[in-house]
Amino acid sequence: MKFITSLVVLNSCATEYLMIFLHGLNSNGYEVSTKFCDLANQYKNIKMVFPTSEKRKVGIYNNECVNAWYNITTKNVSMDEDCQGLNESMESILDLINYYGFRPESVIIGGFSQGAAMALYTAMNSYYRFRVVLCFSGYLPCFLSTKNCVEQRIVMTHGKKDSEVPYIFGWLSYGALLVFKQCVKFISFDGPHEFPPNYEDLVLGKYRMLK
Repeated sequence: MKFITSLVVLNSCATEYLMIFLHGLNSNGYEVSTKFCDLANQYKNIKMVFPTSEKRKVGIYNNECVNAWYNITTKNVSMDEDCQGLNESMESILDLINYYGFRPESVIIGGFSQGAAMALYTAMNSYYRFRVVLCFSGYLPCFLSTKNCVEQRIVMTHGKKDSEVPYIFGWLSYGALLVFKQCVKFISFDGPHEFPPNYEDLVLGKYRMLK
């Protein structure tokens, strides 16, 4: 599995669903996994996997090597995008899914911040039709070259006061997904760069995606 250096797995014996959830820039799988401990206890039928990306030089960190799914050179995330890094990480994520042997329709892929962008990019550029794609405070990178292979079910959430990934990037990505004729729901909330309020109920309760 390329570039997957470490994993946190909750409900390791579950066989019904697989969730791959990707961390944000300069974070790791363990840190984001702590957001899902209660959810894992509630939904024992979901194997939850939280990979940690490889370290790479990141421009906005003065080329310091940090955990990153791809390089970001400017706060304007739509400029000078690292499509090569995105493709490399996408291949490692697809390798991980193949390793666990779940059918794509039983796989939930999602992430927060850069991880959300990575999950959305993977969904839009592979032939896997996932059960659902979760994009928390993210955006669609390299959208002009998006393959738009299959129709996905996508849930995007974004805080209106987000200063890390500005709200407008999420909203414009939502518009692009509508143009691509994707099945996408955009949910805004009055908050900064963070998980949406009641995200567990939002994802697993209101939309009943896993029952």
